Amino acid sequence: MEYGSRAEPEKGEYSRLLGSKTLGFFSSVVIVTNNILGPGVLVLPSVYQEAGWVVPTVVLLLICVGSGFAATFLVDTMARVPENGRFQRRIEFVNIFEEFWGVKGMYIAQVLPFASLCMHTNERLRVYG
Repeated sequence: MEYGSRAEPEKGEYSRLLGSKTLGFFSSVVIVTNNILGPGVLVLPSVYQEAGWVVPTVVLLLICVGSGFAATFLVDTMARVPENGRFQRRIEFVNIFEEFWGVKGMYIAQVLPFASLCMHTNERLRVYG
């Protein structure tokens, strides 16, 4: 199967190439929690110690609600990809941009997060280095 082609892969080809969809509910919750909190979970005890329990808890809840909305919009967009109303195809973040904005959109979706990561790393090195 050629990249970007609309032809559906043969049965089992995705599992062979990309792995299969095997996450259950608990695993999904753990991954989402990890993505929301990330390495910041290591400083949560000191944040609660310095700021009390109300403000950090409210901020974390707002972040969780915002992340939930973003995930809902992303899943809705994935369902709107042609021939994927019931998630038959394996669609990833970049494929959504390619589907709706073409190849240029796909490149933008690949370059912008990488550029943002480089700028943040550069800033951290400049400030702390």
